[in-house]
Amino acid sequence: MQSDYHIEDLVYQTGDLVVFRTRNKKGVAHAVSRIKFPNEILSGLEGERFQEAYDELLTFDQPGIRKVIDGGQDPIDQFPWVATKWSEGSILSKKFEEGPLEEEELQRIRSSAEALIEKLGDRAAALSFKAPSVIITESPDGTPIDTFSVDYFAWFRDWSVGLPPGGERDPKYELDKMMEALVHRKPANISPASLNIPKPAPTITGSPRVLTPITPALHSPATQVSLPSSSSGGGVIAILIMTLLASLVGGGLWWIKSQPPKADPQTETSGNKIKEKPSKPSSLIAKNPDKTPPKIIKPPEPAPVPTRPRSAEPRRPSAGEILEVESDNPSSLQRSVGEWVFVNGEVEGMDGGKTIHLKESTLKVTLKRGSVTLDPGTKVTLVGILKSPSLLEVPDNTDVAIRDEMEILPPKDVYGVEDEQQLRSMGGQKVKVAGKVLGFKTSNTGKTYYLLLNDTKPEFTFSIRSHLGDGSEFGQEFLKSLIGKNVKANGLIKVDEIGNRLNIYFKYRSQLEVSE
Repeated sequence: MQSDYHIEDLVYQTGDLVVFRTRNKKGVAHAVSRIKFPNEILSGLEGERFQEAYDELLTFDQPGIRKVIDGGQDPIDQFPWVATKWSEGSILSKKFEEGPLEEEELQRIRSSAEALIEKLGDRAAALSFKAPSVIITESPDGTPIDTFSVDYFAWFRDWSVGLPPGGERDPKYELDKMMEALVHRKPANISPASLNIPKPAPTITGSPRVLTPITPALHSPATQVSLPSSSSGGGVIAILIMTLLASLVGGGLWWIKSQPPKADPQTETSGNKIKEKPSKPSSLIAKNPDKTPPKIIKPPEPAPVPTRPRSAEPRRPSAGEILEVESDNPSSLQRSVGEWVFVNGEVEGMDGGKTIHLKESTLKVTLKRGSVTLDPGTKVTLVGILKSPSLLEVPDNTDVAIRDEMEILPPKDVYGVEDEQQLRSMGGQKVKVAGKVLGFKTSNTGKTYYLLLNDTKPEFTFSIRSHLGDGSEFGQEFLKSLIGKNVKANGLIKVDEIGNRLNIYFKYRSQLEVSE
């Protein structure tokens, strides 16, 4: 894989899967996924088993699925890897992090997935309905296209143990889970207080007790109660009786409270000494005077559960949060000791495949697991923990990326035909390109018009869709009139997979500047 693909960027990583943006020898961008497995799974992929799984994987060739076009096993650790054509677009999980999705977009994603499930039938269980695996691209006219992929980890794992890939999963259930997570997005950075959620009322079980406070009346003066007159007069007599009873009860409580406390019947006082009354022997000892009382055996306390020691290493942040340090800047290295960092540099030499020495730097790089082979002069990006200003520890060889020479070149305001190789490494970006138009041609399907900027293969063109080129602003006649003229086009870079044509796509007349 290292000889066929140059790694440009780390796109996505979990404990079992890492995805790189790469370019092959022709400069075409690909997404390469590398899958990590334990030895018991790798043993099930030995011999022809892996080739069988890979050949079957190539049969997923339906619109809406990112097709696997290359793959194999790493010759060092036997980890499987697969390559698909790079798709410029938005990863659903990252789009989801930016904010809630519109109802129209959610419905479109669900409809796209359901159409695939319906078309594939039982084989749809092999697809990955997880937000990081869904990429939203655009057609040339700007229409969103939802693309999905096979769950590569589950595919090779299931094949290794003899199960049909994804056979134990329900794709509709997996899709529902993903859509539910997208709909019920939890707001970020909101404290519980600001949500203003009312607390639930306490629940009372059983019959509540009613506690009636009693306040003794130390002095109970006569109480006069004025009531409306009653024809019988019985109400007045009842009130007087109740008043009398209340006075008696209050006086009785006051008398009880004023009495001195009684002496404890089990103790006798004499002066300042207290004599304890001998305790009465238990009935068990009285009936069996020759026997000692049974001993109460306390159960042993359970042994404490050993706590899992915390790793002294800092948690690995996401790829976008890892900061760059300059390998030749001592103060920058000193400030970042103990942190996850990435370093760009040029290989000066190696020791045994595990230690990398960088040119014009005192920083030594060691691999914790695995090994790599790099030639002197290779430009690399290294990700790891900076143990000291002179030592960077890289977890394994997946954190060593070879940098594309074209990627290192500085950007330009206007590119020319001579910058073709650099432009090929910038697929998906919007740029301004100047060149002399040498010819005009139409695609075999008639859907695209090309203004040729070179006369060799592969072609380098300004391109426009025919339904736009035939509009009111300009048509074929106008485009043919540009032959022999110098033109600047502001458009989107795209490299055709078949034929490797380099296109600068534009849509409007305002994106062209024409000079004689």
